[in-house]
Amino acid sequence: MSGVEVMLALLLLVLLLWEPSQHGAEAKYASGARRSGHRLKTDTSPPLEQHQAGSAVRCLNLCDGAVNCFAINFGTMSGHCQLLSQRACHGLPLVADAAFDYYDVYDEPQNLTAETKTPFWDDSSCLWRMDWHKWTWKKLKPGTCTLDINIKLGVGAEALISSTWLDSHGGNRIVFRFSTFDTDLFYHNATGTIDWLAMNVRTPGLVNTNVFSRLRISWCEGNMAVGPVDNPTLVTAKAFVTQPIDFVMVHSYNAPSWVYVDSGVADPWLFEDSGVAEDAVMDIGTDTYVYRNITATSNVTITYDCMTKKNCDVALQQDSPTIRMLRICVGCGRTTYSALLYYGDVEDMTPRIETGPVLSSTEFNTFRVSYDNGFVTIHHNGGATPIYSANAPHLMTNINIIGIGGCCARKSVRVARYDPAWRTDTWMTEGRGFSNSGILL
Repeated sequence: MSGVEVMLALLLLVLLLWEPSQHGAEAKYASGARRSGHRLKTDTSPPLEQHQAGSAVRCLNLCDGAVNCFAINFGTMSGHCQLLSQRACHGLPLVADAAFDYYDVYDEPQNLTAETKTPFWDDSSCLWRMDWHKWTWKKLKPGTCTLDINIKLGVGAEALISSTWLDSHGGNRIVFRFSTFDTDLFYHNATGTIDWLAMNVRTPGLVNTNVFSRLRISWCEGNMAVGPVDNPTLVTAKAFVTQPIDFVMVHSYNAPSWVYVDSGVADPWLFEDSGVAEDAVMDIGTDTYVYRNITATSNVTITYDCMTKKNCDVALQQDSPTIRMLRICVGCGRTTYSALLYYGDVEDMTPRIETGPVLSSTEFNTFRVSYDNGFVTIHHNGGATPIYSANAPHLMTNINIIGIGGCCARKSVRVARYDPAWRTDTWMTEGRGFSNSGILL
């Protein structure tokens, strides 16, 4: 089915299953994309209301009549209707339950395929995390030049949000830089030259360290602007733009920060049909990682396939009791050594251990990387004996983020075949209707 046919089919579903509100001319719309047989856990956030409803459409109509109803659980056989004040992406996980279907509820149909504040709708957290050492890239929906974001800075942090031509931190880019005191707008070219467009503009209170601030940033036709959503041109500048801007990047210096985006962006591989699958190949740019959140633990194992010239690392991160990241270097240097590198409250590196060439730019190699209460092992291509083992010098007891990536070269990574939590066909994305296999109400 072509992209046009898919979008027409989506529109037809909306027209067929849309029900006018009983409380006025407005209507509610819902998406159950990839969510059949799942329900939102309500242990820590009880439903607003519970009813018996003859259909999911009726349950949606009840949601329309409730204040702050953003999602529903609907019992497919029982007709049990739970009205929810939070979506799965607001920090509550979805769990498998064949008797229920979960739906996100929206006021506008165009939001149904939005990547709504999360790269994983079934994760325990839904913030697009800016790691303070690595770049994070997203691809822009074609034509996007304005983003609404929520941002919270770490204490002492400075955050960059940059619209770019390429997903490379060395390319031409337009940059918005924030601290709790001031804002800078500048243009950064590929040679490293900076053209300061608005420098040290005093903006106290624009961003904070204790609460999220909702901002609007834009760069349409080179007209840079940023401010609160009710004053989006608080700081402005004009940049000379000659190329299409296809990516947006975030980075946080000095301390971790957090940001999420309402819509308009997705991970780059999700713009390709091959990137939306049970066993997708993820294209990861140089100097970045693809992350997912996990339940805090001191015992982590990840298996993945990687094709790259060098460095296909695993990053483990914890937020408490101290902020710390461990990079387990796999195929570093000329793909010949491994080591452990620490960032955050400690800066350290263990001696390099030669492991032999383990990576290729033309074929996949398989790695199983484990961290078991401080003992690290790397297995290669199913070998019974690890190619690397070491006792990590600084223990991490609450690992809650895991990433795959690293410096020095682009990477193609497959991981969902070993862990379905990495499946990309369950991600909601903006752009080409990637959630079109779901149900719209």
